[in-house]
Amino acid sequence: MKPQDIGINVTEEELVEAFRKTLDLLPASEREIIAFRFGWPDGPPHSRKETARRFGISLQRVRRLEEKMLRGVRITLVIEKKARGRRDEPILD
Repeated sequence: MKPQDIGINVTEEELVEAFRKTLDLLPASEREIIAFRFGWPDGPPHSRKETARRFGISLQRVRRLEEKMLRGVRITLVIEKKARGRRDEPILD
């Protein structure tokens, strides 16, 4: 995942921290799937097809989990930027 993938003006470090925080909020089963899909923390990312096959779920389920994760990351980033008072920076690209 790269900063431009989420449509918010952030550094890579901010993105990694938001990803970690969001991942920690997921149920264990979803956390395992998302970690595998994105190669978290230090492995290679895997395709939706590989992820679906590994966990015995549909491609649609993998896509929905990705969307849930990305939504959570965006929310985390917006909240953190507002909390740090960085209102002068545009949040959304």
